[in-house]
Amino acid sequence: MATIEIERPYYTRPYYMRREGRLRLRWDCSAHAPDDFEPKTQILDPNWEVAFRQGRELYEKLLQARARQGSAIVLANHRPGTLGGLFEAQKKHPTFTKLVTPSTCKGYGKQLDRDGKRILRVERFRGLRLSEVPVAELTVPAAKAILYDLFDLGLGVFDVKGYNRCRELLRLVFNNMVGEYEGVPLDNPIRHTRHLRDKNKQKKLGASILHLAYFDYGARLEGVPNLGTAALATFELQLRSTAVLAHWLCEHWKPTGRDNQVYLVRPKVGNSRWIDLHDVRGEPYFPALEARVDAIKGERKSGILIPRDGTHDTPWGLRNDGQLTHEFYSLFDRVKKKVRLPDALKWSSFRRGGITESAEAGCTENELMCLSGHLDPRTARVYITETMRMVSNAQRKRIAQRTEVIQGLIAAHKLDKLREEPEFQQLLEILGPFVTKEIQLDDL
Repeated sequence: MATIEIERPYYTRPYYMRREGRLRLRWDCSAHAPDDFEPKTQILDPNWEVAFRQGRELYEKLLQARARQGSAIVLANHRPGTLGGLFEAQKKHPTFTKLVTPSTCKGYGKQLDRDGKRILRVERFRGLRLSEVPVAELTVPAAKAILYDLFDLGLGVFDVKGYNRCRELLRLVFNNMVGEYEGVPLDNPIRHTRHLRDKNKQKKLGASILHLAYFDYGARLEGVPNLGTAALATFELQLRSTAVLAHWLCEHWKPTGRDNQVYLVRPKVGNSRWIDLHDVRGEPYFPALEARVDAIKGERKSGILIPRDGTHDTPWGLRNDGQLTHEFYSLFDRVKKKVRLPDALKWSSFRRGGITESAEAGCTENELMCLSGHLDPRTARVYITETMRMVSNAQRKRIAQRTEVIQGLIAAHKLDKLREEPEFQQLLEILGPFVTKEIQLDDL
């Protein structure tokens, strides 16, 4: 016997009537409707065609009520098989609870809650929140349409940053929960959507050693030398702002039994590590930073390593939430204006500048990540500011390689005893300007 599958209207489900001994269609939006909306529950007509029409009409009425209310509705519980249920399952999954830091897990959870409340405008899911979309219906075309719909703000404005953040988190959730949650496809539909590039986004400034020197000078003029030392540590050790100003403790700098080491604190990614301060010959890697931090630490055995200026052991940021205070940023801007540094210079520019300096020095990707703490070379590459010095270094390497190749070509011609041939002399004239030194036949 053939089976015909019919898609039910939203918020309707089959309901068995014992007295009648038959199935009826029941409308129930009690957990999804505004307080003044009626009816929240209703048994629909016994005729299934009429019941389907009634369900669609009630759904349209619900959408109009939501639009009049103009505010997001918070769901107490999510229906099984929807994105909301998937999000809740992901929050309890070990990939969130154990494999990422608590701060990252908290941020992911807030974003899932925030994005899940967004109301869709695409025709297929119009009026639904993202958390109400069935997982099984999120095909590649549907995923593309939903992502574009969520972050199209109208009037030609598109939230590229919000789109990319939501896309990456959804892609992560689908990858983590495949085989763990019913309906999640093996082929991740979010993987086939595009990562967008913001053409209007300004490039972030990477601080140079000159910017650092001027800022340190301005900090001493303002009477906050510890702030200049913190900037130096951020530049040299490529640590994040909250790591230096809120999480770096006296126990991390030359503790007992580790007189030649410092502990690089990386609370965001969780890959903190010890590194040496001197090489095998006893030469210091960070002479200026070491002298200053030694003086600031003094005889203290515990507490914040670089405290707020004028205090003995008060951090610049709060240890619990890792956020820096507005007072810190006001002081940073005051020092910056004191020595007329560019407005584009942010505190993160010091870390970005340190990573850029490593790239200019010719460090490999693995060497870059060892000091910067990045877990992926693609992420480390984002922090590298392209400079003219990099262009110059790249061109010098090309010229050196080209010289070696040309010398090899000339040597090959010498073996063929073509030194006196006109073609060989013509080759020398053509290739000569492209090398760093004059080609001498006697040297071959």
